[in-house]
Amino acid sequence: MPQSDTLQSLFRDAKDLLVILRSDRTLDASNPAFHEVVSGAAEGVDFMDLVPVKARERVGGQLVRAAGGDEVMLEVPHTDEEGAAHLVEYRFFPIDGGQVAGIG
Repeated sequence: MPQSDTLQSLFRDAKDLLVILRSDRTLDASNPAFHEVVSGAAEGVDFMDLVPVKARERVGGQLVRAAGGDEVMLEVPHTDEEGAAHLVEYRFFPIDGGQVAGIG
């Protein structure tokens, strides 16, 4: 989670989905907008568990590219708590310490 009060406020109040993944693809931080759209989102959960099985190979390969230094645009299907389907377009990019950030 961002450290300063201003960054925390921006992260919390953003309407865009924001997620930070650790180097092992688990969620390090995510904002309320992300939780509204992605059922099962919680710190420590493997991001791939939030992606339907049929899309995991494609999404996983693109996350590897992002972790390796590329910026990738990627559509990821998610399901919310009510079971509604959402197709989220993310921009994934590397950040400090081997982590990957995503803005959807």
